[in-house]
This record gives sequence, structure tokens and C-alpha cells, in this order.
Amino acid sequence: MEQGLNRKVPNTLREFVRQRGQHAHNLWVCYSAKQNRELHLTSDYAMCHVVLLECDPEIVSYTLEAPEHCTQIAGKWVGTRFDATVIYKDGHQEWHEVKALRDFFDTRENDQIAAQMQIAEEYGTQYKLFTDEEIRPQLHRIWNGLLMLSCLSAAREHSLMPYRTVIIATLMAKPQPIGALRHLVDGDQGLLLAALFELVLQGHVLLDMDSKLLTDLDLCRYSRRES
Repeated sequence: MEQGLNRKVPNTLREFVRQRGQHAHNLWVCYSAKQNRELHLTSDYAMCHVVLLECDPEIVSYTLEAPEHCTQIAGKWVGTRFDATVIYKDGHQEWHEVKALRDFFDTRENDQIAAQMQIAEEYGTQYKLFTDEEIRPQLHRIWNGLLMLSCLSAAREHSLMPYRTVIIATLMAKPQPIGALRHLVDGDQGLLLAALFELVLQGHVLLDMDSKLLTDLDLCRYSRRES
């Protein structure tokens, strides 16, 4: 097993798998279009959180390597680290924490949440707790987002600009279903889909990601939003 692992995966991914240890959670390698790199995520909750960040065109950037903070809660010092720092187009910043609802029965986890809320208030930064209640209503968006990110990951070594230009010109004339857009060019349909999905994630093309899984029949509309 170890020998096969050494042959087939990069050092960084091999170390990521080794660090899983005895914890019963899934590991995800997820492409980030906003950062143009692969992210190694250590739970389903972390994956869902990242995909929703990627699908929000109002978010300019985010980082998952937040610094550690320390504060006093009920007379004892509590150290904590936010799961993400998120920057929006209007300039405001949020600190995010990703937690399963079952964790709220753990006193240590509750102390950590209390510490984070206090630290965010001290710094004047908005705080968002991301739980199952955020995930459940957005499952279609998450799975559609994963599809889009996988297409963009496969296309990252190619220029999407010619495809973006054709798509925008077509949609400015009138809305089109995905299936019609796929046949606009004689080139690689995978690259055209990647360009379309990039425009959707950036907010330039409107597409219903929330009511069901995407098909060729779903209608795309051009958005005249500011970049």
C-alpha cells in the first residue's frame, strides 16, 4: 500500500493523506478558481464551505490559513483559529468558523465559539458560523459548484478568453440554454463549458444553480453587473 502510494501521488497529497490519522472524516482535493490552485480539505463541511465561497461572485478572495488568537472566556484563556478570512467586493471582511451541529454538545467547542465571537467583536470584524443549517438548503448549489470547479480545474492550462468572448456576445443578444451554447464553436466543448462556468462564478452570466442539478436545458442569461 505504502509503495503504491509513493508511486502514484505527489508528496504534498501523500502527506495530506497520512495526516488524517485515526479521524473518521473524508478528505477532499478541491480546485479553487479564486486562488487558481488545489486546496486540501479535511471534512465534508470544509468542502461545502469552500464551494459556496467559490460560488459567491461578491467574494473577491479568501484564505483558509487564518492566524491564531487568544482571549479569556469565563476566567480562562482560550486559544482559537478561524477557519477562513473572507474579503468581499464592497471591502468588508468576515471571519468564518465551520462546525457540525453535533459539536455544540462539546464544552470545548462552545468555548471556542464564544472566544471567536468575542475576538471578532474586539476587532470590529463580522463573524459567521457555518453549520449544517447553511449546507442543507444549498445542496444543489454545492454539487453544481463542484461540477463547475472540476471543469475549470481540467481547463486551467488553456486560455478561455476566446470562448468567453463568444459566450458573452451570444448571450447579450438573447438568453440561451447550455446545450445551445455547447455548439457555438468547433473547438473543445469542455473548454467552452469551463468558460461558461467561469463567467457564472464571476457573476457575469446568470444560471439557476439552486433548484436542481444542471442540464443542457438550463437557461443562461447575460448579467450587466459591474466587474
